[in-house]
Amino acid sequence: MPRKKGADAETETQRAQEARLRYLSRNPEFCRAIECLIKRRNALPGKSEELSSERVKALGPFLAELERVAKEWRVPWVLLSQLSWAEWHKHRNPKESIPAASLFFDSPVTAWTETLSPFVSSTLGIVPPGPTPEDSRYLNLRVDLDHPVHTLLPLIEKELGRHSREHPRGRRRPKQVDFYLRVFDLAEAGETFRTISITLKRRPSTVKSAFLAARRNIFGSAPAPSKKALPIANFDRDIHIQKCSVCTKAEKFEEMCLQARRYALQDHKSQRELTRHDRVR
Repeated sequence: MPRKKGADAETETQRAQEARLRYLSRNPEFCRAIECLIKRRNALPGKSEELSSERVKALGPFLAELERVAKEWRVPWVLLSQLSWAEWHKHRNPKESIPAASLFFDSPVTAWTETLSPFVSSTLGIVPPGPTPEDSRYLNLRVDLDHPVHTLLPLIEKELGRHSREHPRGRRRPKQVDFYLRVFDLAEAGETFRTISITLKRRPSTVKSAFLAARRNIFGSAPAPSKKALPIANFDRDIHIQKCSVCTKAEKFEEMCLQARRYALQDHKSQRELTRHDRVR
């Protein structure tokens, strides 16, 4: 079976949710549960648009019943709340008086990077802080296994792609690690880029690019860049080395241009200070 596209998978899940509600509308027990909720809501004291102390007190048992029915029938709490309004069913066929499922059902695949899930947040009224660069490395997925795998996979892939694009990261070349470290060690030992190029039989521009990459990897990757640091965040070391007149002539790291040195050293200071001055308590 060919893989579905994300939009097709979303449409299929919405149709499945709509179908489930239409089936339930013909289930006598489900219909009785809705009728019970309607009676409970109509019996609440005061007007619906008012929240008097008496009405707020009486809302507790009603909301508890909503929650119980939601768990029993695996139907969203907000949908049951809508169906518990008698006004909703006026002039409608009881078997078809179902709101659009897509307005109430969550997507079968939901992803978040915050510490608290959006479901816990909405229930408890807690708004978690936005994800930090450390948080955005890890993605939480909530997958509704009531849906078939061939529908879930493109939705999971869509969420992974969206969050992956938002996560700051540089290009990784693990196959080059030996070469990068060899260049770095020779440069730190005092060898010039020209000498390293001859020793390793690689072009000078390749050696310089490898040194910048090694130095940046050794001292850590930067957090999400500020607006001021965007020129460094968009820095392409390979292209820069070939076009920069200063870096082309440089024989030592210290002789490279300010932009190249900032790219390689932007995390050096913070990590050095942490190592030398901060103690674990």
